[in-house]
Amino acid sequence: WNADKMVLSMNRAVEVDERNAPEYYAIVQTLARQAGLPMPKTYLIDNPQPNAFATGRNPQNAAVAATTGLLQQLSHEEVAAVMAHELAHVQHRDTLTMTIVATLAGAISM
Repeated sequence: WNADKMVLSMNRAVEVDERNAPEYYAIVQTLARQAGLPMPKTYLIDNPQPNAFATGRNPQNAAVAATTGLLQQLSHEEVAAVMAHELAHVQHRDTLTMTIVATLAGAISM
């Protein structure tokens, strides 16, 4: 249940809101609303490499993160497309599915 906190901590992700990352936060907020999802916690990672990921076991415990490089190098529309992709992972519970698969694979290999 703490894998999301671990991966965010490993990447030194900082939680942001409408005050300290208004454009990025607004993109995520709009997309979550359009998808009928609860607003995920939104994180920023200080890294020039463009990247983003979603984590959390379900939509109520989800988090999305993007690097500063992604936000600086892509247009508003491109950032929205990337974050829509990440929210699709949240909506389809991909992180939970992969955790179960990894656990089963580990158990079988043991």
